[in-house]
Amino acid sequence: MNASKASSILLYGETGTGKELFAQAIHNTSERRSKPFVAINCGAIPASIIESYLFGYSGGAFTGAKKEGNIGAFEQANHGTIFLDEISEMPMDLQSKLLRVLQEKEVMRVGDFNPIKLDVRIISSSNRDLMKAVNEGRFREDLYYRINVIEIRIPPLRERKDDIPLLVRHFIDDFNRVLGKFVLSVDQDAIDILMEYDWRGNVRELKSCIERAMNLVDVNNSTIKAIHLPPYLMEQSENALIIPRQPIESLKEQVQRTETAAIKNALRRAGQSKKEAAELLGISTITLWRKIKEYKLESLEED
Repeated sequence: MNASKASSILLYGETGTGKELFAQAIHNTSERRSKPFVAINCGAIPASIIESYLFGYSGGAFTGAKKEGNIGAFEQANHGTIFLDEISEMPMDLQSKLLRVLQEKEVMRVGDFNPIKLDVRIISSSNRDLMKAVNEGRFREDLYYRINVIEIRIPPLRERKDDIPLLVRHFIDDFNRVLGKFVLSVDQDAIDILMEYDWRGNVRELKSCIERAMNLVDVNNSTIKAIHLPPYLMEQSENALIIPRQPIESLKEQVQRTETAAIKNALRRAGQSKKEAAELLGISTITLWRKIKEYKLESLEED
């Protein structure tokens, strides 16, 4: 295995710093990018099944096992990359089996004695000091040196705020696909708030904020604005002066904006039929006509 293709990498970083995103980026820029990338959270899998989850099992290996057996994560990642997130949570008995996989470059399914050759790059991550775990007897020293050929420390998001616009763009693209939206940009007020915030939850918190904003963006709007962000971001932003630039709407204005958008959307879906649009909105046709006149939407009849 060529070192440039397969040297093991250990990523250190606080919870939520985007270690999996980083591992995926390493894979995507490597010679293995056309091969599988398999991510496993070692702390999220029960100890009773993690061995069969990682290494697979043969038919009838244990009660409830499939007759035909099952391949594990390492076989799924063959010729590609496996990402072992929070490897510090891996049980000690499994650490010795993982060490053997790394040394022999082969895996044996649970209940089977036929080794399967592997060509897999290992990227591991931890939010804890693994050397401290070694000194405390909670992590194997020989495994530590095997997975730590290349060590990369990922700073918390608050220390690399220049990454925020790129991450926001990445999350917008992702959520456009997932939510069926067509958001294209973030206005300057919103960017200023995102750049000023301290991000104690790191990349994970940023992703959650963008998902919230994407759900709140009006169907007729393609821009995330400050009003779409969680209120606590504005409250904790160091640059409070940027908030007045986003005029605060009165309750009446907010209701009008929301009802106008809902009426336009319903009319569009109903092919401009007032009766069908009223049914979609759960109001009477008379009420719909009154709202159209109140909000001066008569021009929609000509669209």
